Amino acid sequence: MRVLLFLECFLFLIIDKSLGQTIIKDCSAGQFVADVVVYDAENNTIVGISNADGIVEIDPKVLDLSLVHPDYGTIKTTRHEVICIDQLLNTIVIDLHFDAKKELLGILENTYDLYRIDPYEEQVFSYIGKIYENNNEGELLIQEKGGFNKNSTFYDTSFFMSDRLVDFFDNMSLVAFHPLIADDKIYFFFNSEKHFKRLIKKVKASEVNKINSDYFVYDITGINYWQFEIDPIEKRVIRFVNSKEVLLSSDNRWQSPIVQRLIEVRYSLVGTKLEQRLDLFELYKSTRSGQAMAKNLTIKTVNLADEPFGTINSLSEYSKLKRYKRRQVIELADRKKE
Repeated sequence: MRVLLFLECFLFLIIDKSLGQTIIKDCSAGQFVADVVVYDAENNTIVGISNADGIVEIDPKVLDLSLVHPDYGTIKTTRHEVICIDQLLNTIVIDLHFDAKKELLGILENTYDLYRIDPYEEQVFSYIGKIYENNNEGELLIQEKGGFNKNSTFYDTSFFMSDRLVDFFDNMSLVAFHPLIADDKIYFFFNSEKHFKRLIKKVKASEVNKINSDYFVYDITGINYWQFEIDPIEKRVIRFVNSKEVLLSSDNRWQSPIVQRLIEVRYSLVGTKLEQRLDLFELYKSTRSGQAMAKNLTIKTVNLADEPFGTINSLSEYSKLKRYKRRQVIELADRKKE
């Protein structure tokens, strides 16, 4: 198998109202390049991902970039209005005579063996999720924050729901109104047997390529992918990136597809403690009305000794709190229709 390899530098989503647009193109082919993960090369954090038109929003303060894409590799460049990704390639063509999938599966098994010393079942997480109108440039519609553990115990849960939500209820799928859902927790693969088995099953059913020390796992479309960044010495995963887009509903009337997604998870073993941090950005767009909602979520492991929680709620109590807040907005929406 022949793979293009490029010079490597690794690139969380920072979105504010002062961002400027950069367009990423394959200028030789005259095509926009989607799903390029863009990093601030100075501090190795993700700043965005290009959409179907090659557009990514970048803070003007960010000047030095690293671009990562499975077809072009990892490329260092500077910020411009238009970046011709094909003209920046410092290319080495190498014939690879190994099974990338087999090698990755071995690394995933080694990572699991190292990280499960701190079991998921014993960890506590803090989180904050926010949902905005129109790609974070609009009004804050929903905010939820607190803590949780694997046993569905919730700590210090707080909710905010704007009255503006009444303008979205008739057109958006219910999933788009939840800052935290169960699937957001499945990316803590390496100290949970259940999540790890699901990961291995998906990797075995997918295509895997290797570029430098990174592995890219493709879905059946060949477009959406996962990226695993590997510690080359210890052969363990230190970062996972997911740019896969999915539909949230099969009901066309209520369909609110994710038109853009970026999930980054960092893993760090400190002594016998596994530090995990997930940063997520999703952009939903109603196929019925064209309305858009953007979700930002951060989940990270915490030490209760350093960050003690006060209020403790069971899953049923947590669900009751959410239903109460939602009912208030629904009642407002009903009054508005009268």
